[in-house]
Amino acid sequence: MSKLYFRFDDEICYPLSTHIQYMKENQINHMEVVEAKIERGTGMFYCQHFLAVGESNGTCGKMCEAYVPRNGIKGVCKHHGNVYEQTDKNKVLKIKIVENAIK
Repeated sequence: MSKLYFRFDDEICYPLSTHIQYMKENQINHMEVVEAKIERGTGMFYCQHFLAVGESNGTCGKMCEAYVPRNGIKGVCKHHGNVYEQTDKNKVLKIKIVENAIK
């Protein structure tokens, strides 16, 4: 899996390609991002179905309407994802903005 990065004060991290696309769409030629790492031992997870953070021992499991076991039988839900935190590793992204020739 590729590294993920946070932008600004965003709570969601993305791969560099997503940040570069964001820069192109918003005409930004210089932006600083912060490398993300998986947060371990917090008991928290990211539900990719509901796009929300939850407690692993809370509402995640068979009682959830969107629960689908990864192995098709039982266990961890296929929507169960990692929670990330910022590191102290910054990266500066620079791109060249090409002016639109259509006027």
